[in-house]
Amino acid sequence: MPSKVRVAKENLEEFWNPTKSWANYRSELHTANPPMIPFMGLYLTDLTMINDGNKDTFTKGEVTHINFFKRVTAAETIREVQQYQHIPYGLTPVPEIQTYIRKTMEKSKSLTELYDLGLAIEPR
Repeated sequence: MPSKVRVAKENLEEFWNPTKSWANYRSELHTANPPMIPFMGLYLTDLTMINDGNKDTFTKGEVTHINFFKRVTAAETIREVQQYQHIPYGLTPVPEIQTYIRKTMEKSKSLTELYDLGLAIEPR
């Protein structure tokens, strides 16, 4: 493998290292300038862990309390995703490309046809 490719591969492996809850990726993400599209799987995993790993309520003595820590943590995660939605991309519409995409989509199969085709290829 050429050294240039090997170095790029090593950099990507370090960037996508899952240790410490994807710390390298999160660090890069927080220093990058929007607009950008973050990897949503990371946030969906965070929200799942927040939901599944924390009780909705807790009891202190005879009183049941709402677990606000769980709500605040989920809200912070959602807020982080929303920050990427506020800065628009500076894209210029290209009518020829838009027309091509529309025509291609009109010619494509319906979801039902694609589902049936999937079952024909790989039955349940």
